[in-house]
Amino acid sequence: MMALQGGGCGGKGGGGKGGGKGGGETPPGDNLYVSLLPADIDRDTLMSIFGSVGNVVSCKVLPPKIKDGKCAAFVRFATTEDAVNVLNGWRNGEMLQDFLEPIQIKYADQWGGG
Repeated sequence: MMALQGGGCGGKGGGGKGGGKGGGETPPGDNLYVSLLPADIDRDTLMSIFGSVGNVVSCKVLPPKIKDGKCAAFVRFATTEDAVNVLNGWRNGEMLQDFLEPIQIKYADQWGGG
């Protein structure tokens, strides 16, 4: 397993102000967008890491960007409360201490209505 560094890119609160589009943060939901992940991360590893702090129902790893070799993922939790707890715990440096390099977590943008 990889060592997580709490606090994200640029210190604590990386997914806070300015974390979403238009300068504000996307409203809380059950889906988190996790970025700055190592290019070799896989779905099972993420399911294991995030499953230790919340009930994960799905995880999709996106291909790495060629420019920086990092990748991103969407991690969906069973409840919004699980996602909020994970994000707040990460911001406070209380959970997800297993990555070697800082990662960034924010609420995933909500597309479409319904």
